[in-house]
Amino acid sequence: MPSFYDTCMPATIRALQNAAAFLAIAEKQAQENSIDPNEYTTARLYPDMRDLCFQVYTFTNGPCTMVSKITGAEPLEQENAETTFPDLIKRIERTLEWLQAVDEKDFDGKEDKEVVIEIKMQAGPMAGKTMRLEYTALDFVNYFAMPNIWFHVTTAYDILRSKGVKVGKNEFLNAAGHMKVEIL
Repeated sequence: MPSFYDTCMPATIRALQNAAAFLAIAEKQAQENSIDPNEYTTARLYPDMRDLCFQVYTFTNGPCTMVSKITGAEPLEQENAETTFPDLIKRIERTLEWLQAVDEKDFDGKEDKEVVIEIKMQAGPMAGKTMRLEYTALDFVNYFAMPNIWFHVTTAYDILRSKGVKVGKNEFLNAAGHMKVEIL
């Protein structure tokens, strides 16, 4: 049976590795086609949604909050000020370094720990309202933290696709090249 750590950390780390790789693809495409990178980093899918930078801030803050809520570790503090591809990618790399230093044993026996989070909604129909959510740690991972991380990674990918960046499902799932892929 997988450990509590195994239920969330490997997939989270892989998601961030792939996101860094598909951001690098977008940066390269912008350079090769004389496209202002700000066209990508400030893009959003809909006027009341947040831009690409916000998606990166959220999918890098989310895993740190997840680990902190479960283990009691101090979360990695980042300013949410990066606006360029190199800075966004460095942010992901810092987050990955922090996540990879987490001790698997710190998750042991924490599945039933109470986790309470409050989120001030910043966009959409609930903008300005605060949501208070209470979970066991296992439910927090399964029903909030992981879906939220994947939502923002997917939204970042979708923003890039909507701007014409040539990334596909393989880049979303394996841009970092961790899976063996054979083209038949």
